[in-house]
Amino acid sequence: MIKTNKKFILLGSLGLSLIGCGGGGSGDPTPVDEHESLTNDFDVTSVKNWFEVQVYLNHNWPDSIGKSTVTVTFDINNSGSYDDGDIRFLIGNGSGLATYGSWMSSADFFVEYTKSGTTYRVRKPSGVILGAGVTNFFSSDLGGIRTYKLTKNNVVTERSLGFRLNKDLAVTSNNSEWDEMKQKILAITPSTPVNVVVTDAESPSSVDYVPSNGTFSQQTAGSLTDPTNDYVGTQNWVDVTKVQFSHGSS
Repeated sequence: MIKTNKKFILLGSLGLSLIGCGGGGSGDPTPVDEHESLTNDFDVTSVKNWFEVQVYLNHNWPDSIGKSTVTVTFDINNSGSYDDGDIRFLIGNGSGLATYGSWMSSADFFVEYTKSGTTYRVRKPSGVILGAGVTNFFSSDLGGIRTYKLTKNNVVTERSLGFRLNKDLAVTSNNSEWDEMKQKILAITPSTPVNVVVTDAESPSSVDYVPSNGTFSQQTAGSLTDPTNDYVGTQNWVDVTKVQFSHGSS
């Protein structure tokens, strides 16, 4: 699903008439063609109660996922690491076994929760499903990938790659584990510590960490910025500029 909005902004010099002085100035307004584009790989109108994360990037991401992933981990228990009781989201190539196609047609979307050393994963009943070390259970109304681009005069000035989770999803099994996961997700606030990793795993691999490798952020508004050009590797699309997360409803 693609939604686009277009608007024109008039920019120009301000004309002033100096009465009694004979001075003045004027300029023709310069139109700015501003175009917003939202894309979803799911029916966004069917999700009425959601949690969303958007990762803003300094450069356009490739059309093909390849072996790329975006991983967002929330340190719910404030332990400083991913452990029991925390929530992790992953979009992209969750198997690492094959080269995936488009973000809008082939991306995995996982929600993970660890309890007593067991990792529980909610996912769609499609794609490459691996069971080793993970208890998978499935939802057909999970939500999915959501992207945003802002274009001004044919130049992309803002872009984000992320996801929207349906907090009212139904699962085919493990209802008690999902209930626990949902309570943890509902507990995420604008100040919950978060770590974000964007990886292009094609050889040689490239990666950017927010705020840094193995470190969780301390922010208060559900938004954090990241310096540009601090990524490692050759693929500059992984360079993160900002991360935003929020709950919403309609």
